[in-house]
Amino acid sequence: MKVKNLNRFLFVASVVFLVQVAADAKTWKVSNWSGWNSDSYFAYAMNNASDGDIIEITKHLTVNSDIQVYKDVTVRSAGNNTYKITNKGRYYICNIHPGGKLTLTNIVVDCESYNKRVEDLFNLNEMEIETSRNGSATTNIARMVLQNGAVIQNVYLSSNSKTENAAIHVKKGAVLRIQEGAMIKNCNNQSVPGKGGAICCDYGTIIMTGGTITGCKSKSNGGAIHTDGQRIDAPEIEGVSARGDIYISGGYITNNTCASGKYGGAIYFGNSGPMIHINGSP
Repeated sequence: MKVKNLNRFLFVASVVFLVQVAADAKTWKVSNWSGWNSDSYFAYAMNNASDGDIIEITKHLTVNSDIQVYKDVTVRSAGNNTYKITNKGRYYICNIHPGGKLTLTNIVVDCESYNKRVEDLFNLNEMEIETSRNGSATTNIARMVLQNGAVIQNVYLSSNSKTENAAIHVKKGAVLRIQEGAMIKNCNNQSVPGKGGAICCDYGTIIMTGGTITGCKSKSNGGAIHTDGQRIDAPEIEGVSARGDIYISGGYITNNTCASGKYGGAIYFGNSGPMIHINGSP
């Protein structure tokens, strides 16, 4: 009898906790980009958001500053609308830091082709390992999720800086998830080395359960995706994969091209570390 009562108490307590977490999440209604003193400004909302918060876009916006993501935040269009965030001809970047997670749903991010960026559009930063005084280690990684209606399009990269770049750069330990209804299209990487027309997976992980990558091209290898990795995780990674693996259980990678004499119109494996898992899960 006591065990049953304890189980009932634990169940009720967990439900109350989940309800409280949901109640604490805030929805920011955003109608402008710049500004640091109002909930209606995108930059202000992102800088002050807490884990689980939602930023709802209520009109089309034009980017005019970098964005730093440190929390677990979802960005979406308000109501049944599909709004566009335009990065017009500028060099602004979205940095997703270790411990941060950016989820995009029903929103279009458009660089309008003529934006000849040098850096990545979305940069999933390399993981960080924090060691406490008692010697225990915590590994924080950057995450990005593209959900139904999320579109990243017309990203044109052009640089001779010899720095790896892409529309989405998934660095060591970071994880990119592409889900049903998401799309990455018409991304053109003319940089040197220009790894990947759409995605450069640099010792990170890509999990594709749906969505589409199409119409992308690279001056180098990997019209859609270029991945590098290592087969055996180093001890300091604390169990986080840096293999550069790609898991595909749904979606389409189609009509992507690399330059003449290069390899991997769809996916290119830059070294012997990464593997592709079809209909698999990590």
